Amino acid sequence: MSIDTKMTAIANAIRAKTGTSGSLSLDNMATAITAITEITNIIAGVSFDMIDGSNNIVTATIYGTFVSGYQFFSETALTSVSLPSGVISIGNQAFNGCTLLSLTSLPSGLTSIGTYAFQNCFLLSLTSLPSGLTSIGTYAFKGCSLLALTSLPSGLTSIDAYAFQGCTILALTSLPSGVISIGNSAFNGCSLLALTSLPSKLTSIGTYAFSICTNLVLTSLPSGLTSIGASAFYGCTRFTKIWISSTCATITTSSYSASPFYQCSSGLHIYCEVASKPAGWGTYWNYYSSSGQLTVTWNTTKTAFDAL
Repeated sequence: MSIDTKMTAIANAIRAKTGTSGSLSLDNMATAITAITEITNIIAGVSFDMIDGSNNIVTATIYGTFVSGYQFFSETALTSVSLPSGVISIGNQAFNGCTLLSLTSLPSGLTSIGTYAFQNCFLLSLTSLPSGLTSIGTYAFKGCSLLALTSLPSGLTSIDAYAFQGCTILALTSLPSGVISIGNSAFNGCSLLALTSLPSKLTSIGTYAFSICTNLVLTSLPSGLTSIGASAFYGCTRFTKIWISSTCATITTSSYSASPFYQCSSGLHIYCEVASKPAGWGTYWNYYSSSGQLTVTWNTTKTAFDAL
């Protein structure tokens, strides 16, 4: 396409947008410039539908199949965004700090949510995530205190670090069966989290993963679990008994306050499949206070534990 053809196409687009005809003049130049801006935004994948008196974005529309990284970073006046069903990815920090954003749903075709994508979106009140979602980045929903998900998509294989930290009304009762790792502080502070078991394929639980999850009532850990991070269950006061399999080679503790069970109930009884403490379990692995250790019964099979 020649330059003349391109210019003609742009001019025709401007005229269509502005309702002008003939040659552009100074009289309609301001309108034309606005039209050019709008057309450019649409080509770029976004239209700012409402701007307030301080030039802050209030409402916007996304075009195309993705929301760019940092697209609306710290747009604190943003209240709503129209997201078409064809959007498949939301980039890193796309809505980070949009404290007034009140989305109630995400596009059905969404497959990935980037790191920090919705961090501190305090009014985000999603109750579900798209079924095809396979990736949720670190810090993705950290601080989203109105997030009310009832389940997570079945295709997830990991819950990344800090993904749901501080989501205080998140009341999940189960996690997807394919999850193999739960990152550091993934559910830290999720006081209404109501899990009674963890996925059978889970192999690692990160530092502070379930810290202050005061509604958590686990009784056993998955038989294939290989590592438990420091302070993983800090303050989970409803635990009364728990079983740890012989596959768990590492329990990280550098001090009594880093014990995975620190600030749990003193009545918690731990049953272990191994006959004695493995080398990879820290000295303070079973401390619940600065001087108190939880009762441990060694050499307990899962069958024997289940019969208790």
